[in-house]
Amino acid sequence: MAELGLALKMERTANVPDEQAALGAFIAKYSPRPTSLIALSHLSQLSEKAGANTLDILSAMSSTYLTTTLGDFASVLKGQFLMRNGQTDGALSIFKGLAGSGGTFEKDALYNAGSLLWYRKDAKAEGERYFRQLIQDYPDDPFSYSALATLGESPTTKQVVQRSPIPSETPLVNDLSSVYPNPFNPTAQIRYSLAGPSRVSLVVYDILGREIVTLANGYQQAGRYTVTWNSTQNSGIPVSSGVYFARLRVTNDLGMVKFTKTTRLLLMK
Repeated sequence: MAELGLALKMERTANVPDEQAALGAFIAKYSPRPTSLIALSHLSQLSEKAGANTLDILSAMSSTYLTTTLGDFASVLKGQFLMRNGQTDGALSIFKGLAGSGGTFEKDALYNAGSLLWYRKDAKAEGERYFRQLIQDYPDDPFSYSALATLGESPTTKQVVQRSPIPSETPLVNDLSSVYPNPFNPTAQIRYSLAGPSRVSLVVYDILGREIVTLANGYQQAGRYTVTWNSTQNSGIPVSSGVYFARLRVTNDLGMVKFTKTTRLLLMK
């Protein structure tokens, strides 16, 4: 939307209060729309970068839009902010609260709660309970594969079949597999398969849709590929803890899209 574009362009003026006000006005006007999530993410990043009242902003958004997708997203951003600043107990409280919500970000909350308990609180039994709920409720989500890896287990037969229908030397379908490990720090491996010779583009974006790094771009033969993203090496945009997206785009020689898929990555520093 034009209003969001104008708000984002204010970043060049380094006028933080004006940009905060513009983004806040956009969120208030378009809160039910997905673009409000982009605006809120940018508002959070802007406030944190400027040393502004990030926690107050996210707390207000969470309370104002309670029980909505925007409110849940504000809570997730608040939890991630607390994690980055070493406030594990506060972050854990937020993620536990979202873990049984059934909302859009429930699986994020289940995984983050389990990871915090497992790695930072050394409460592995309690962390495993969150992982088990995640695996049960979202068996085909990349977060579940990461939870299984943490538990030292492999995907079930059903999951393996869905990820690789018929094991063979040459893949039968184009596919973008899950990321491992996920969360990661600082490197993650991204696997994809090509059923035939194709032109391939694999790009990592941040939550605002900005291109972070191109991992593959060109003509490739059929086969299985693994690329590594080192989050310390990118196009110049600062990379901090948070959610990123890897998008695979496969086209033929005429430029017609044969396959496209996006998977989510979680960088936890």
